[in-house]
Amino acid sequence: MTFLHKLSRRLARLKARPLSAVAAVSAAAAIVGCELPSATSEPSTPTVSHVVVSPQAVTLQPDQLQDFMAIGYTSTGDTALVDVSWSTTSGSVTSQTTQRGRHYGQYKNTQCGSYTVTATAHPSNVTGTASVAVTCPATVVAVVVTPAADTVPVGLKTPLTATPKDSVGNPVSVAVTWSSGNTAVATVDGTGLVTGVAAGLATITASAGGQSATSAITVIINPVVSVSVIPALASVAAGQTVQLTASPKDANGYTLTGRTVLWTSSNTSAATVDASGLVTGVGAGSATITATSENVQGTSAITVTIVAVASVSVAPASATLQVSQTVQLTATPKDAGGGTLTGRSVAWATSNKSVASVDGSGLVTAAGAGSATITATSESKTGTSAITVTTSQPASGCGNTGSGTCYYVATSGSDANPGTSALPFHSLQQAASVVSAGDGVLVQDGVYPGGITVTASGTASNWIVFRAAHKWGAVIDGNNFAVSANFSARGNYIRIEGFDIRRSDRGGIEAYNGNELQATNHDVMIVGNHIHDIGRICTDDTGGRSGIELYASNVTIDGNLIENIGRLAPGEQGCSPSSTNYQNHDHGIYAAVGDNALVKNNVFYNCLRGWPIHRYSGGGATMNGFVIVDNTFSDANPWKDGHIIIGGKTTGLVIENNIFNKPTTAGVWYDASDGGTWSGVIQSNNLSTNAIATGASVTGSGNLENTTPLFMGTRDYHEQAGSPSVNRGLTVTVVPWDFDGVARPQGSGYDIGAYEFH
Repeated sequence: MTFLHKLSRRLARLKARPLSAVAAVSAAAAIVGCELPSATSEPSTPTVSHVVVSPQAVTLQPDQLQDFMAIGYTSTGDTALVDVSWSTTSGSVTSQTTQRGRHYGQYKNTQCGSYTVTATAHPSNVTGTASVAVTCPATVVAVVVTPAADTVPVGLKTPLTATPKDSVGNPVSVAVTWSSGNTAVATVDGTGLVTGVAAGLATITASAGGQSATSAITVIINPVVSVSVIPALASVAAGQTVQLTASPKDANGYTLTGRTVLWTSSNTSAATVDASGLVTGVGAGSATITATSENVQGTSAITVTIVAVASVSVAPASATLQVSQTVQLTATPKDAGGGTLTGRSVAWATSNKSVASVDGSGLVTAAGAGSATITATSESKTGTSAITVTTSQPASGCGNTGSGTCYYVATSGSDANPGTSALPFHSLQQAASVVSAGDGVLVQDGVYPGGITVTASGTASNWIVFRAAHKWGAVIDGNNFAVSANFSARGNYIRIEGFDIRRSDRGGIEAYNGNELQATNHDVMIVGNHIHDIGRICTDDTGGRSGIELYASNVTIDGNLIENIGRLAPGEQGCSPSSTNYQNHDHGIYAAVGDNALVKNNVFYNCLRGWPIHRYSGGGATMNGFVIVDNTFSDANPWKDGHIIIGGKTTGLVIENNIFNKPTTAGVWYDASDGGTWSGVIQSNNLSTNAIATGASVTGSGNLENTTPLFMGTRDYHEQAGSPSVNRGLTVTVVPWDFDGVARPQGSGYDIGAYEFH
């Protein structure tokens, strides 16, 4: 070791010790004094006695990188600053960096085996080595599955084990995948757990490292040896329920799934049971409920007690109807705690049959003006509903007996005016914007723009009335089909009377404040209007056009002339539609949603792009109470049957005293293809030049089929003397006069159709 080199190393060691600066300097001086050479010369290359490579031994995977470090040392243990080269018996060593006597090489090999990495110091050629073991994963030469065969009942499970092995039989740790050759018989999950599905054979395969093995699984039907029913004892009140659960089990007590269970009751007068095990108490007593599976039974003992009816709730508690309208009442027996009691009988009664009747289901039908109390009785407890029946003529301003203001509208007026007789409004919309309950609007002759919307509401005793001063003298015009609807009643207790409604795009008059699912306004009367030439445009769209659109409850449509409704057909006014939508989308009356609709004394003709009346709801809503009486229909849609189409869910349907002149096949078409259903149908004393009805077997009485009505003229639907419609109708008190205002009856009975012969 050279003098200068030793001096530098010893100074470094001294600095690391806790000596004072003076001591360090003294020591340095002593060293200088002792080892100062007699003559100055260049330092020589240190002699390397050995080379250390670390780490000394490693185990690698093929292509795994490993860094080695080599350090050369002198015989005294000092680091020798020398060059180092790397070599290996297999693979490669790449020299990386050299830092302060430390030399780095990076090793890589793709071959499996044991090898030596050598670091050689230069120029002395002293070497150091490290051992490298490159290991490769063991090759799977076989897979052993245990058990090789097994039996499992349907619904139960059994585990399989798979062991991959190498060439000498040692287990190899590799992933195993499982599969079933017949999943309809048995399935297997990722852990080898097999589940029996159905009786039969299935081969389960375990695969690993390109090898596989199988287990033969036999699935058997494990017989039911017992059935456990929970709860085994139960008490239930009459009208209440309790849920039972049955568990079929095998000989080992395991629950068997997928087995059929049949439920029966030993005493159905005490308790019944459905297919799911739900028990319903019927009457006081006991019953044994039996669950049977594969001829093995389990039971539950049920005791039924009677809970007395403490009260009866009737909904609605009150209702106001017009003559012939209906309302469905619901009675709910309750116990002392207010809980609903099911399965109890209810009897219905009325205090005044001349005002309102009620059937065994609680359906009330208005018979005449007045009041009646409907009583529901269950086990001597009662509940009631107050029914008020009114005539069809409301009491309101402008000639009626209401207490409101009478507003006037004239083409010569101004909307800046107060709307008095001397200073009338100019537009109906201005009047519509100021009316309130009890007010009337009297409209002088002239042509007025359509698009009128009434949002205000009257009351049951103070309606809002819009009336033409002279019948059909006030014309509401849709501006050559630019207006969607001419008159829209969106409030309650509104009467629209005596107008000429024409030339709107989609609707003449609409009672509308809801949607296809729900009617939110009610009590609208559409009386004595001439509604015509609605939707007479050339179009291919599927949107409907209607003389009257019905989206409200308690609507009366009385004494209107509805004609020439619907879009243009091919060839009309040069129209050439590209689809057949023109055939059946446009109607005289479109009855969508709402209860208690009354259609009477109306005349329909030339509604050829749909039907005079179409009962349908795109949202599937049910209409409860639809009365169609004393109307005259003429001309039919050539593509579909009928003048009246029942294509929606309808209850309380009454079709009486109507004339159907020249329907395609029948006056009424019951159309189930669009979801139409009907119940409580009365179809009597109608006259048709063809059949009365088609599409359903609806019985009726007093109907005249294949009969000519003998009208006065082509568009004059008054009857001739000797017409078969005279005196052949039912007495319907809701129709006290005809289309012309002539009192009914004029002869020995009501006439069929909109007109009374006189």
